[in-house]
Amino acid sequence: MEGAGIEKVAFWGLEPYNAEQASDLPDQVEPCILGSGVTDIGIFPENDDVRIPVNEEDVNPGGKYHSIVKLFIQNQPSCTWTTATGWLCRDDLVVTAAHCVLKGDQHAACISVCIGYSASSGGAGASSDNQRSVTRVALPSAWSDSSASPSNMAFLQLDEPFQDVTPIKYSTPGTKLQEPLTVVGYASDIGARAGSPGGEMYQMQICREIDLDTTRWNMLVYQGDSMGGEPNVLLRTHKQTLTVASTALGFGGAPIIRDSDFVAIGVHARGGSFNFGTVIGGPFGVNVPVYEEALRILGEGNEPSDVKVDTDTDMEWLKYTYVACE
Repeated sequence: MEGAGIEKVAFWGLEPYNAEQASDLPDQVEPCILGSGVTDIGIFPENDDVRIPVNEEDVNPGGKYHSIVKLFIQNQPSCTWTTATGWLCRDDLVVTAAHCVLKGDQHAACISVCIGYSASSGGAGASSDNQRSVTRVALPSAWSDSSASPSNMAFLQLDEPFQDVTPIKYSTPGTKLQEPLTVVGYASDIGARAGSPGGEMYQMQICREIDLDTTRWNMLVYQGDSMGGEPNVLLRTHKQTLTVASTALGFGGAPIIRDSDFVAIGVHARGGSFNFGTVIGGPFGVNVPVYEEALRILGEGNEPSDVKVDTDTDMEWLKYTYVACE
């Protein structure tokens, strides 16, 4: 959040993604979901879904969405795999939602980051050109302490930069906004229809009046908008059929992009009858430069001796450092 002083940053190191982890990756990987029960894990009837596939040229090198990446996450202590979306704010740094890497008693122990991913193009076969490992995760201590919704954002340090990429710029939105926005990510519920959950990139258009002073948790709150209306969609579960207005299932960690200047102003965090996005910067959002600086001063490998680091009393893998902020 905005304000002068010292910000407490939670972080931990990860194992490298290698051939052994790849062999453990199952054919079906569950999406990272944070929301209100069954309304977040259903499948929309195709005729009612406002999300549309991204053009292949936009995903490929040089495309406007090329820096939006697919995440494969192995969690501990369960050893289960989940999948999510992230985006490059630098060629070696990924932004995603915090719940994708730390939720309840589960935390990410190994993450594979794939760029230009498309299951229909054989995306599962990552090469050294389009795949990186995450060495360290940093996120707000407000999330690690109490899962505070406005702090649902995480930063993933890569083992090496991606080459020939154009990172997505970020900016702080105004408190009140009404302008076209786009959420772009790997929608796992759509891919389930074709047998490859989250295998392709989709985009969703938003044009809503948002007042961060009055929204729940002071977050970006939105619904999908394909024709300027407020579509209701049917959500089918194994027990019942529900009518909801959610349009962003499976987008956890996706950037919320302001169309006018193509900058990210938030991160998709939660689905349900309404969708919620974590704000970048400002009085209600996450101060991104703090986490960039934290990862910079921590450097590679073990923490430098001149950096103050504390270890969590209950979880030895979780540590904290402290960064000055404006």
